[in-house]
Amino acid sequence: MARQTTNDFLFDLNQMESGINGVTLLQARVNHGLYSDQLFQDAGIFFPPHLKTAAVPRKVDFLAGRLLIKTAQQMLGVAQDTIVIGENRAPIWPGDQCGAISHSRGWVVCVLSGNTGQTLGVDVEKIASGASLQAIRERVLDAPERALIANTPRPDHLATLAFSAKETLFKALYPNVQRFFGFDAARLSALPGPQTLRLTLLDDLNGDYRAGQIFEIHHRSDPDHVLTWLAVPA
Repeated sequence: MARQTTNDFLFDLNQMESGINGVTLLQARVNHGLYSDQLFQDAGIFFPPHLKTAAVPRKVDFLAGRLLIKTAQQMLGVAQDTIVIGENRAPIWPGDQCGAISHSRGWVVCVLSGNTGQTLGVDVEKIASGASLQAIRERVLDAPERALIANTPRPDHLATLAFSAKETLFKALYPNVQRFFGFDAARLSALPGPQTLRLTLLDDLNGDYRAGQIFEIHHRSDPDHVLTWLAVPA
């Protein structure tokens, strides 16, 4: 039997235009069936001790994210240093880099920059249906948001996009806020444009991020997935 390689495990690599100066945006697909622990060693990726007993899907997501970031580091020409895991499983980036990673059902995406005067967020989601869509409507969207998207051609797409955008916002703000905040902290108050959407803060998160502040989040979609990303000055 032929030995599997990281090129088989991670495939359909695509570098996309981020629309943000100095930010690399990568997307790839993941072949879960080709995973083995040996791939960590083959790729020179540190295998954290806590993953030894983790479920295979968790290992797959972790390795896929680190492989994609390593590719982004090579593209940017920055050091391929190990990204360790901090509190609340948030990655700790090397001192000369900032980035973010997301996974969803066979997809992995990352953003990376050598500009450490900012923080980044990214999220990829499969367009929700059934119980997942109902959960987004009930737990992620408030009444004005539900009304906003109710009569659009693809309310399932917009609900998932709003969810993804809020996940991206959380990732971008968390390094400075250093606490969890809920989906009700921000609102999609207008329908998205073709390339960006706006979330408005409803709560004061700290001295820098206050109610009324607007964040413009980049997005793109295919028939099955949505992708959102954001850069925020640190």
